[in-house]
Amino acid sequence: MANLKDLVCPIANEVHYKMHQGVARRSEALAIVVRELEAGTASIPLQKIAAKMLSPQTSTSKRGPKKGFPNDWLDISEAYDALRDAGMGAAEARLELAERFGRSTRTVDDALAFAKDTGNIE
Repeated sequence: MANLKDLVCPIANEVHYKMHQGVARRSEALAIVVRELEAGTASIPLQKIAAKMLSPQTSTSKRGPKKGFPNDWLDISEAYDALRDAGMGAAEARLELAERFGRSTRTVDDALAFAKDTGNIE
């Protein structure tokens, strides 16, 4: 029969609660874990929590492939500059480029934003 102390530990519950309450509470939880481990009184659930705290953090990045630069961004940005230099308005130029390249206006906007970030257009 399992020992109840190994299954239910009030200190482990407290540490688990504090771990999910923010950075300030996380440091309190870490102090409790260190105190219990140094004293040699850490229960099995508390030892498991300590192991999770010491293991490398998993990535919290978005799922799926990383977003690359938009296709044809250089061609779109150069064509945008040419249309703007010819006196066309920004909204009209975006619509013209979307039609010309067979893309949505959102894709054209993304390409122009990428070109602006890279310093290709102003």
